[in-house]
Amino acid sequence: MEFSKQIIEKNKGCLERFACVSSQQKHDMQYLKTMKRIMRNELLSSMLNTTALVEASNRGLRGYDCLGYEPCALMKEDFITIMDNIAAYQKPNKT
Repeated sequence: MEFSKQIIEKNKGCLERFACVSSQQKHDMQYLKTMKRIMRNELLSSMLNTTALVEASNRGLRGYDCLGYEPCALMKEDFITIMDNIAAYQKPNKT
């Protein structure tokens, strides 16, 4: 989990680029599914600035050049795998 958190911290601009591109790639269901998981997952939402991701997504929908965001150090498939793995993690219940 710590590794994933470090990846996210080092790639914040990458996350915004991912959100921007995913909004323009409506035919790519993998992108859209991953973005939906990020936005709806409590753990990911607490780790990420989802407001910035929504803004980047909206910019993409308006035709913004997504290359204006920081490039990703990860390949698309690796990024999606990491996000999906974090999204699958459930916070332990406090009892």
